[in-house]
Formats: sequence, structure tokens, C-alpha cells
Amino acid sequence: MENQEKYDEAYYLNLKEKYLNEAEEQFGERTDYEFIGLVFEGTDPKTEPPEMSALFKEKEFLVYLTPVVKICMDEGIFQLSHEVVHLLSPVLLEDHEEISYLEEGMAVHFSKLITGRDTGNMEIVERGLNRKPLYRTAYQLYLELIRDEPDAIRKLRVFQKEICRITPGDFKRAGLKTSPELIEKLLAHFPRH
Repeated sequence: MENQEKYDEAYYLNLKEKYLNEAEEQFGERTDYEFIGLVFEGTDPKTEPPEMSALFKEKEFLVYLTPVVKICMDEGIFQLSHEVVHLLSPVLLEDHEEISYLEEGMAVHFSKLITGRDTGNMEIVERGLNRKPLYRTAYQLYLELIRDEPDAIRKLRVFQKEICRITPGDFKRAGLKTSPELIEKLLAHFPRH
């Protein structure tokens, strides 16, 4: 049963730091940027810079969570644990810098681990994957990568810290034996929401 108490920004900020530290342990260190806060609005969680304004610097990012997380801790943990993976190396999304299936697969994998451990509510994860099947595809591709190379992401990020900029050449430099077909699928641009 989902917890129906109120969960505020302070609660999620504490979890954000804990989960981001865990994501760094699993996938490597975060890049240089400034996290400027959480926003509770919209229909889809996301990580992106604030709306363009002279008040904000170029390397500042917000995490958007849906408003339901203020009353549903399980949903909040699911959304936040996914978004912290994007906080490892957030970038301004331009034509040449798109989120890849690799990064979304990492995020799904991490959110499944954290949501299972901290809530035991895997129904939330399954609902999310059923609602947006491309996330399941990204997760399956990620699992295929780590089946033979469990530390693949850490090895790749030695050569390229920003996940969206990983190239087929980085797989070779990292000494990974990943097939060219899988690399192509992993590095394909993931459709925006």
C-alpha cells in the first residue's frame, strides 16, 4: 500500500543527494554543473535547465517531479531515482546532444533497484514501463550491455564523462567487446517526451 502522507521539497532534496551519491558509485562521478532545485509540476518527470532567463547560468539544472509525489512517497522515489541518473551529466538538449537509449536504460535500471529496495512497490515501476514502452526497450538494451560487461558505464566514462556524448569509439577505447549492432541501438537518440 502506498504511503499517503505529505512529502515536501526538503524530504526529496535529502533523497536526491543520497541517490545521486549511489548513482556515482555505480556509474562514475557527476560532471561539473549546479543543481538549483526541485519543481513539482507537469505530467512527466525530467531534468533540464530552467526556462531561459538572464537570472540563470548556463550549467544550472532543475529536476521536475510530478505533483503526485507530494502525497505518494513510492511514486516520488521512483521518479527521483530515475532523474538522478540524468544528474550525473546533464546537458542542454540540442540537436547534437540528445539523451540516448543507453542513458535511459541506466536510469530505468537504477530506479528499479532503488524503488524495489526503498519501497518494495514494483507495481509503480511496471506501470511506468507499460505506460511508456520505449523505456522498457532502453532497459533491455542496457541489461544486454552489462550482462557481459558489468562495469561498462564506468569504463566508458573514463573516456567520456557526458553520457549523451559517448561514441562508438569510446566503446573501443574502453576495451569493451560490445557488438556494433548493440552500440548503435544504445547510442540512438531516445525520443523526447
